[in-house]
Amino acid sequence: MAGGVEGGVAGIKDRGTPIPEGGDDVRAAPPDTEPGQRGFTLVEAIVVAAIVSVLLGMALGGYRGVLAERRVDRVAWEIAGAFRLAQQTAVARAGEWQAVRVYLTDRAEVRGLTPAGTETTTLSATDVFPDGVRVRRLTGCEPFEVLGSGAPRVGCQGTIEVRSGPAVRYVIVTAHTGRVRVGTSPP
Repeated sequence: MAGGVEGGVAGIKDRGTPIPEGGDDVRAAPPDTEPGQRGFTLVEAIVVAAIVSVLLGMALGGYRGVLAERRVDRVAWEIAGAFRLAQQTAVARAGEWQAVRVYLTDRAEVRGLTPAGTETTTLSATDVFPDGVRVRRLTGCEPFEVLGSGAPRVGCQGTIEVRSGPAVRYVIVTAHTGRVRVGTSPP
């Protein structure tokens, strides 16, 4: 056929698709793609989604571990701070109080002990410990007592474990000097 006529009608291919003046098919892929490569198949999209899900799961697991570590660190340092406050208060009030006590319940509370043996109201208290953080005394007395010298009462030195899942810290109070430290392993 002459003059670009196919199937008897000018500008129409046999399948009924119009041909622009340049002769290119309007449904053809963009010029920078290979023929047959116009998108992703369903299988490819599912594989990518599965890989992304696995990576997100691993990242969230690590993130939860970091959060547990931070909660345990915070609680351990709050308890150590309560012990240090008790020491400083005991030294400052040595003439008027017999001792200063630290109670560990769902938080750390500091109270004074008068010479008559009665407790004062709570001098200081930490925030309530976060859910999932367990605090237990491994050694030492309950309540922890500090004398006017700043040293713990005999038998009150010891170790407190702060744990949330695999994250653990130890608050260690040494005898005689009353040094308070936070560590990752028991003494």
